[in-house]
Amino acid sequence: MTNLTRGGYGWNVRRISLVFLAAGIAGWAALAEVHAGPEAWESRLVDLRVATKSGGERTLRGIVVSADGRLLTVATGLEDASRIDAKRWNFRPVRCTGWLGSDPRTGLVLLQVEGADLSAVRIVAADNLPPDGGETFTVPRPSPEEPKQEAAFLRLSGPGVPSGNGDLLWLGGKVEEILPGSPVYNERDQFVGLVTVVDADNHRLCVARVSAPLELLDRVDLAAEAAAMRQSLEKVAARGQDPAVTSSPAWRDLQSAVGPKEAEAAADRLVQAAPRSPSAWTAAAFSYWQARALEKAEFAAKKVVAFFPQDPSALLLLGEIEAARGRYGPAIDAILEAKERGASTAEVSLLLGKCFFAEGQWEKACDEFRAYLRFRPRHTSAWLALGQTLLRAQSWDEAVKAYTRAARLNPQSVRAWAGLAESCRQAKRWEDAASAYTELTLLEPKNSGAWFNLGLALLHSDQLPFARASFLRVVQLNPKDREGWFNLAVLSQRARDARTAIQAYRKAIEVDPTFGAAWFNLGVVYREIRRYEDASLAWQKAEAFLPGDVRPIANLALLEDALHRPSERDLELQKLEQVDAALAQQIRSQIALSARQVR
Repeated sequence: MTNLTRGGYGWNVRRISLVFLAAGIAGWAALAEVHAGPEAWESRLVDLRVATKSGGERTLRGIVVSADGRLLTVATGLEDASRIDAKRWNFRPVRCTGWLGSDPRTGLVLLQVEGADLSAVRIVAADNLPPDGGETFTVPRPSPEEPKQEAAFLRLSGPGVPSGNGDLLWLGGKVEEILPGSPVYNERDQFVGLVTVVDADNHRLCVARVSAPLELLDRVDLAAEAAAMRQSLEKVAARGQDPAVTSSPAWRDLQSAVGPKEAEAAADRLVQAAPRSPSAWTAAAFSYWQARALEKAEFAAKKVVAFFPQDPSALLLLGEIEAARGRYGPAIDAILEAKERGASTAEVSLLLGKCFFAEGQWEKACDEFRAYLRFRPRHTSAWLALGQTLLRAQSWDEAVKAYTRAARLNPQSVRAWAGLAESCRQAKRWEDAASAYTELTLLEPKNSGAWFNLGLALLHSDQLPFARASFLRVVQLNPKDREGWFNLAVLSQRARDARTAIQAYRKAIEVDPTFGAAWFNLGVVYREIRRYEDASLAWQKAEAFLPGDVRPIANLALLEDALHRPSERDLELQKLEQVDAALAQQIRSQIALSARQVR
């Protein structure tokens, strides 16, 4: 959950009478940065039949996650595949055209497939899972008659359930026809994970939960970029390929390495065995980069550039590595040189945009992101990057457009909705901001910061009952949120619900006994319901915790006069004279005028 900060309060400082002062509202919070087109997307499933190298066969289930129809995810276990046949649920074939890469953090494998009408799966935070015990989960189960038929499962816990980390979920129910790789949904129809094990003997499933928040489309975009870089480098390496190297054990170790440490060690052995081989250094540079061994990667990439000084792919790899090391100036130089050597705009613009963004050159970054998006208009991560850059450049309306595009491409993107909400807020489009924050609370219903900002957006759009309900949700999620209690109290006070207002102000004071604004407004409520002694005590506290603020002193003076306690009134007026002599004289005149009218 994003940690949010609040600003100050706004008060009418000069208005003094027995009606007293307007209650303040806590300031805006800045959500983490977080889009879209008019299309309505829904996720699709793909069944895979895998022929293994040993001659066996098995069936898996995949989920399409890319709006451009180029990628899908399946569970791991395809390492020994010799052939993969894929079918959509409508039984129209989708042919696998090549590997793209894998995400070791989730255990998902990314494949490249044919097709142009596949779409994005909606993903939510793991903490949106219902609590332990008794809740129903559903898993799609295909059939020719009803492709969307679902099987219901209950969460398992207690003795007999295999132990595991928090990323695993065990479900019990009828497992017939359920395939590994199938998506699992909770009661709110939100995607929570993938089936990894079908235990038919014990009638249960093991589900790998997603981590929260998971921007899976962003990772798919990154995998596609890495795959394009790998293909480009393979072409470079093929020029100087040495059969003696590519048939060596070190080369085979590198090609079969699993995990970053194993890949780094294999790359070390390869360049030690073939220090003069361009293909060895090319493969090692890419492996070091993927393993985040960036110092080694930079050295290897410079070797590749030396072997192929006219080839733009080597310079692009060097630019990627320099950027990963935070050396954006050298990275920009390498990328621009690659462009001079013939690299296309599609190859250089995204990386250049990221480097210009890191350097704070917002206009140049926007130009590069827009140039890239002309080639890949469904690249969610690029729309997010453009929106973030436009926010930094204070181009609020343009940022709204960019984040809207990303939110429609991936409606489950926390970053997209948070960025859209922040852009609308900055543009003072309060109703649009409220709509975006509403989407954010649906994605992260336990994010008290999102509920807080939703309440403020609703407040600005004069939807006070809904704003009040939002702040009630804030304090339910985080009872220690003093501004949440404060704003709930203010809105209750406006709704003339004095009882709730008093309780909420007191809760805010419990969290922070020195919260002068809450003490002051509490005094206002007490005065309105004629609990004068309580109002006096509250304003005395406010006076102590708001040094230099004239409002508690002025209101105390007026209250003591109304209660016919002249000595206490005069004491407060003496204090007020030291802070604001003109205001003290104004109150004295008002008191004298009231006394003459009474006589």
